[in-house]
Amino acid sequence: FKSAFLNPMHDEVRLYPNVRNQIESVIEKYGVANVETVNYSNGGLLGHYANREFGIPGTSFDPVTGMRQLGDWYKGMRAPMEYVRTTTTPIAMGPMQNVFERTSAGVAPRNTKITTIAPLPGSRGQMAQGSSVNDEGRGPVATFENLIDAHSIDQFVDTEDRPTTRKLAS
Repeated sequence: FKSAFLNPMHDEVRLYPNVRNQIESVIEKYGVANVETVNYSNGGLLGHYANREFGIPGTSFDPVTGMRQLGDWYKGMRAPMEYVRTTTTPIAMGPMQNVFERTSAGVAPRNTKITTIAPLPGSRGQMAQGSSVNDEGRGPVATFENLIDAHSIDQFVDTEDRPTTRKLAS
């Protein structure tokens, strides 16, 4: 996780040296038309990479995104890709999504859908007044813990549909 944030271009092959070989093996076995990715957090880099390099569609939950992913959004993805995040403080995806939305003149990226949902009630991502940053006067450690809670996979796990608050799709 730390190396993803210290790698501004998010060079997936450097972070995960075997990823290309693994994807090529899966494509050889099943065919690219029969492969799809589902990923979370730092795995979002790999799903994004599989889409950019091989045209594999996928879904990413609160993925880590950086400058390379931002550039890909401007160009458009090769295959359909959905990014799902919550309305809590988005430490993984939010900064690049905000930059894209403010610089793209309202044009949605090709083959890309970004969905923002409310966090699952009762999950660690559900914070007071809808904010994920509430250090309760305990300082930076508590703030960091709240940010990590806001990034918890728990907020995506549910058996019922929840209303979306915004969709940006092409």
